[in-house]
Parts: sequence; C-alpha cells; structure tokens
Amino acid sequence: MSAEVHMFRNEPNSTTKFALFGCPPDNPCREIDTDEQAISLAKQLNDGYPYRFSNFLLAEKATEFEVEIIWTQKGSEGRPLKETFTFTAE
Repeated sequence: MSAEVHMFRNEPNSTTKFALFGCPPDNPCREIDTDEQAISLAKQLNDGYPYRFSNFLLAEKATEFEVEIIWTQKGSEGRPLKETFTFTAE
C-alpha cells in the first residue's frame, strides 16, 4: 500500500496550476526514495496519524488551493485511486 499528497495553487489569468512543494525526479531534494516515502505515508495514515505539513507558500493573488491524494490499496497496488479537494476563496 502507498499514498502520495500533492498541493497546488492557481495563478491569475492562467490555466496552469503550480505545485506548492515537491522536487523534479532528476533532482531530488530529499535523499529518501519516493516509493519508500509513499509507503511510509500510507502506514502513518493507516495508523490514525494525520498528514502534517508545517509551511508552504500560497501566493496572495491565488484564489484556489487544490489537494490531490493518490493511493493504492493492499492487494491492488497496480491500480491507483485518487481524491481531489479544491478550496476557493470567497
């Protein structure tokens, strides 16, 4: 079982969304293997511990915040599941 969390913000006058954290695959900012992180996150969530992220930049002009969660279930590792939550400024 594995899980990944991605966060994005919008940019005014653009259809492109910008990731709030992460690293390009060819230049990892962390030394831990991505698969290892995904498995560790899934275990943490299964054990009842919430995902915590202490700080990320959100542009003052951004009006939308999107959280995307991708996970696999035990026994169905080849088939990812996805849930997206979108928050908009009022």
